Amino acid sequence: MTQTSPSIVLTQMAISPFCDKVRRVLTYKGLPFKTNDIKVSQISSLPKMNNTAKVPFIDYNGKRLSDSTDICFWLEEQHPEPALIPADPSQRADVCLLEDWADETLYFFELTMRFVWPEDSRRWSLELAKNDHPLIKLVTPFLMRRMTRNIAHQQGAGRRSRAQVKAELDRLFDALETRIASGGFCVGQQLTLADISVASQIHCIQGSGVGAEIVASHSTLSDWKQRVDALTLPV
Repeated sequence: MTQTSPSIVLTQMAISPFCDKVRRVLTYKGLPFKTNDIKVSQISSLPKMNNTAKVPFIDYNGKRLSDSTDICFWLEEQHPEPALIPADPSQRADVCLLEDWADETLYFFELTMRFVWPEDSRRWSLELAKNDHPLIKLVTPFLMRRMTRNIAHQQGAGRRSRAQVKAELDRLFDALETRIASGGFCVGQQLTLADISVASQIHCIQGSGVGAEIVASHSTLSDWKQRVDALTLPV
């Protein structure tokens, strides 16, 4: 008997790395889905839509799930093949740690580089508001830069100089290349949620001119990113 595909709607802001992560997981698992894009003017309504007051969230056969990490692990339970979480306890632990590291550390680099640094902040703010009313488009670059600057400053990435940011990313990417070189992926020899989570953040880092240069200077990382993209980006 043919199994019916679940009805999945992903509510997102398309340029978010966390929404990208969920899209990649759905794509890799071969799960058809529709997207519902939230406008900047709708952000204040998010608390009424889900308990995290953030995107992404998904509606899966009428069941609403929020938080990108929780969504990805839940999808793994419902659709274990192809697997993104290793059965081996040690590798599973590594995947969990790297997924969290991507979300809680790499994220603040891309936030700072895309939305705080002036040469990229206007472009990405306008991309965020591209479907909004012209008045919203007009004020979004100013509001986004002020908001993200405060967030990045509180976290710490926004207090670093450009040279410090570049040096730290170089160190982190050198470390990632060491992991990738041993097995071809972040954990072991097969794609896992760690690869998807890290790639989603790096994809956004590449959206900064400086970030794109740093990634391009790490050939092993660039080759890995192309392999992950080929496996996980929607066609």
